[in-house]
Amino acid sequence: MEKNKLSLLLILGIFLVPLVSADIITPPSIALAMVALPLLFTIIIEFAVLAIAIKQKILKVLLYTVLINAVTNPLINLAVYGFGSYNPLYIIVGEFIVFIVEFLLIKLLFKIKWWKAIVISLVANIASFFIGGWILMGIL
Repeated sequence: MEKNKLSLLLILGIFLVPLVSADIITPPSIALAMVALPLLFTIIIEFAVLAIAIKQKILKVLLYTVLINAVTNPLINLAVYGFGSYNPLYIIVGEFIVFIVEFLLIKLLFKIKWWKAIVISLVANIASFFIGGWILMGIL
């Protein structure tokens, strides 16, 4: 039962932060596009990086990629949407926090060396930030 509560909290954290941003209430369909598409692209891009860098079972890598991003995506959504303004400083700080959390999760979940987890997290986050951003600029 506790697992279900945790899953619900993660889903709410991922999808509700953009719904209510400062004084503006965003329609659910727009909020879904603002959150679901970037999350999907992030998972795809970071999964590709992790699958190449970590030689473990592919389903395990996919599951952990989804889990890691379920934890860190609400953090970056809060940085981007939660403070009521699109401030580059919030995005930089948010991305740095995401990098730290992801490298720790990669280290712990995949049981790899610290330096390898740091490099993988850095590459995955840079790739998802720039490639995902480039793709989303064409879509949204």
